[in-house]
Amino acid sequence: MIRKIIVKNLYGNIHVVKIQQNPYISVIYGSNGVGKTMFLKLIYYLNNNRLDLARKIQFDKVKFKINENYLVYENNYGEITKHVKDTKLSEVDQCIEITTLYYSPDFIPYIKPEFFNKSKERISEFKDYINKKIMFKKIYSFDPFQFMTDNGIILQFDHLSLGEKHFILIYYHLIILSDKNSLILIDEPEFSLHITLQENIINDFLEINKHLDLNSQLILSTHSPSIIANYFDETVYFESLPIDHASQIKLIKEISNDFRIGKISRKDLLYYFLILGEESDYENIRAKAIKKAYKFIEINKEFYHFLEQLLLADESSRVRLLCAKIILVEFQIIGKDVIEWIIKNESESFLIKIVKFLRQHPLTEIIFLINKINIELDSRQCY
Repeated sequence: MIRKIIVKNLYGNIHVVKIQQNPYISVIYGSNGVGKTMFLKLIYYLNNNRLDLARKIQFDKVKFKINENYLVYENNYGEITKHVKDTKLSEVDQCIEITTLYYSPDFIPYIKPEFFNKSKERISEFKDYINKKIMFKKIYSFDPFQFMTDNGIILQFDHLSLGEKHFILIYYHLIILSDKNSLILIDEPEFSLHITLQENIINDFLEINKHLDLNSQLILSTHSPSIIANYFDETVYFESLPIDHASQIKLIKEISNDFRIGKISRKDLLYYFLILGEESDYENIRAKAIKKAYKFIEINKEFYHFLEQLLLADESSRVRLLCAKIILVEFQIIGKDVIEWIIKNESESFLIKIVKFLRQHPLTEIIFLINKINIELDSRQCY
């Protein structure tokens, strides 16, 4: 399952979509022009090997966090390469393919009758949803794709209203075109749809996903309060984060001030800090953002995994040292394995700095760690 998608330097900005509580859906919303459509199109082009179209979009890197691995696309002046990396961001010999569908109301794709040769269960599911929700008409045939009105008139697909076409095409993607473990991207599904149809799209997707055992994930972008309302916990406010150093420094100051005066929530504050802590190209920005997040965040398992990832993968010893200090003080129990990794793998100068830091915390557990690190340092000197 995809846990997170990061796009760096999408027209000069950083964008992150983190899958929230429900692993099957993510709803992104935000102002016009922040990059939602380009974000979805880029993902679709890359995962379908449409590199000719991906090259037309300005970006540096796209990272998919998939369980414990990363699928990474890098764009070096139009030369797009694909890698699979582990949590240490070391390349591994593994192939990851993400079957990806994309639908947007800015085009009406041709419905191919041969796609209706799928299982009877899928055809029945599609027919039930369409006949139940489209008013005054029902599906008459699939080849050709036709409808019959309540008073017996046969209509071609092209004769339907714009809203009906879009509604049918959304469900055509969800039920007919999707394969198991697909990633389905839908851009502004509310276009031309009555409010009652908007409200049910996510519920219907979850029902379809479960009933057909698809295990698919849906990411949709929207401006519709009707879509957002019932799944607010799954929403991601899609905002552009600057990529240059001066703008990132300015952003940290601005969001800190906005939080102090109550202009933004703690959740939004941490959203910015954690993205900058992981994705900024500048070590002083990453360190500053981590310190800020530590000051405001609830100490929980999610924050631990964030620190663990940086500790294993960040190239900056300054950032790794900061993460190690927080883990050693706050996460001695769940961080037992990573603490062992620190002691066995970090440099002597790194461990000496850790010991100096730990001596400021004279607890029994801390004294035990100091002794353990000193034993490791002594053993290295013997060799």
